[in-house]
Amino acid sequence: TGPVISPSFVGGLVGYSYECSISNSYSTGQVGGTSFVGGLVGYKTTGSSVNNSFWDTNTSGQPTSDGGTGKTTAQMKTKTTFTSAGWNFTTIWNIVEGQTYPFFKRAGYGGGAGTSDDPYRVAKTEDLLELAANATDFNKCFILTADIDMQGRVFTTAIIAAGGATAFTGTFDGSGHKIVRFTISGGTNNYIGLFGTINGFVKNLGLENCTVSGYWDVGGLVGFINYNGSVSGCYSTGAVSGESEVGGLVGGGNYTGSISDCYSTGAVSGSPGSDYVGGLVGCNYFGSISDCYSTGAVSGTSDVGGLVGGTYNIGSVSSSFWDTQTSGRTTSAGGTGKTTAKMKTLSTFISAGWDFVEAWGIGNGQTYPYLKTFNGINPADINYSGMVDFQDFAILAEHWLEGN
Repeated sequence: TGPVISPSFVGGLVGYSYECSISNSYSTGQVGGTSFVGGLVGYKTTGSSVNNSFWDTNTSGQPTSDGGTGKTTAQMKTKTTFTSAGWNFTTIWNIVEGQTYPFFKRAGYGGGAGTSDDPYRVAKTEDLLELAANATDFNKCFILTADIDMQGRVFTTAIIAAGGATAFTGTFDGSGHKIVRFTISGGTNNYIGLFGTINGFVKNLGLENCTVSGYWDVGGLVGFINYNGSVSGCYSTGAVSGESEVGGLVGGGNYTGSISDCYSTGAVSGSPGSDYVGGLVGCNYFGSISDCYSTGAVSGTSDVGGLVGGTYNIGSVSSSFWDTQTSGRTTSAGGTGKTTAKMKTLSTFISAGWDFVEAWGIGNGQTYPYLKTFNGINPADINYSGMVDFQDFAILAEHWLEGN
């Protein structure tokens, strides 16, 4: 997949093939040179063969190759391109239709059995994509065992449970880890987010440096929460945009489900004529939102709220807040608006019953609340701001040699 540059005998996969057999292979990297240059193979001898192999004509910049078949990026991300050539998608290859090039199957992910007692381990991007490609596993249990850097990958649908037809009904435990650096440019697609639709449980997961856009039901973490779905102990810092039911963390739905101990800090914007746009949740139907907050700028046309854009029927919002200054919004369909100063004051949340023993921490007067699952406890972090800095040193200096 990497760039290949040389004066001569240059190929995306093989530069010089001498009586060699190449089959069921592909390349996507940029290829450059002056002689014997090919998208897949630079030069092959008469005794060499190339069968059922492809290269990306768009990304390679090469329209020809000494063997193989050139395809556009869209065709290279289409499963039938490869199955029609006899590729084995049962035991060797996998693909997230329309989103990724083929990748090798990871049997059993990074370990585990997919049960609540022994969840599948997700430790690499390949594990996450394997989940995305296997709807039959959407009812299993997963645990994130390391932060995952998506390295700027761009998707056009939700990464997991896209399209709204099949929801994720299992459990995905982020275990205090993060998924970072991905983009979803959904266009007119609906149910957009890391998860398109859930009817299961997503918890203890952070999203950073991500940009998510789509049409209806667009959220940084979840596009649409179906019946009884639950999101807890999660956050998103990325920008989110869409047409209707757009939220920094969850787009819409939340039918009898719950969102608790979560926050969103990214900007949330609705396109002209948009509705149900909220800093945390776009539209809350019958579900509950508790002990949550948002701080990102929020813009839209109608039913726009600092925390929640709109609430239908008996949807409830309790002990939740938004920053009226950073959001640019003085109203919300649920929650309580506070100034930035009050959003960084411990008593604001203690008086609402928030758990600052197990769940939350705050640098009183300095930071918004943060989830302890991600920050942990550092004994040098005296003010519990999530970082060790001059403020901690100043507190230490002020109380140096005191008897207590």
